[in-house]
Amino acid sequence: MEQIDERTSQSESDSQQKYFIDLEWYQGNNRSFDVLVQNRMCSTSFKGWSISEDKSSNSPATPRGTDAIAEIEQCCSRKPEFTNPNLAVMEILFRILLAAGNQPLSIRELESRLNEWIGGWDGRVINENVLKRLLEGDHFYGIRLAGVVDPV
Repeated sequence: MEQIDERTSQSESDSQQKYFIDLEWYQGNNRSFDVLVQNRMCSTSFKGWSISEDKSSNSPATPRGTDAIAEIEQCCSRKPEFTNPNLAVMEILFRILLAAGNQPLSIRELESRLNEWIGGWDGRVINENVLKRLLEGDHFYGIRLAGVVDPV
């Protein structure tokens, strides 16, 4: 009986862990959050993005970190093309976090928002265990547990 209680307690604890997009992860992994997020912006936000270009670089101006997240939260996430239900699950989870302003969300919150996003049954088996495995295996989006420091 104690083993069942321990597993139930662990499961409840796992459900309360919160995930977010760790912007520092990108630097430590030689990835560019700015480029990744730029490709998720709607055409209105992308065209209207007004930041100064980095004069030391030959690349065009790109949105920067939290400013880009705020732009996506306030504008892009409200557009139908942003909420395409046919995207891969990890892409949808990334977009859910962007649309939430990168506020840490629990597995249960992510599962609920994911099910709203895909609009019911589409053949994918998505539950808390599957989401946890996907998120723990992420090496592309920088989605991490809040409050946990990852070794780079």
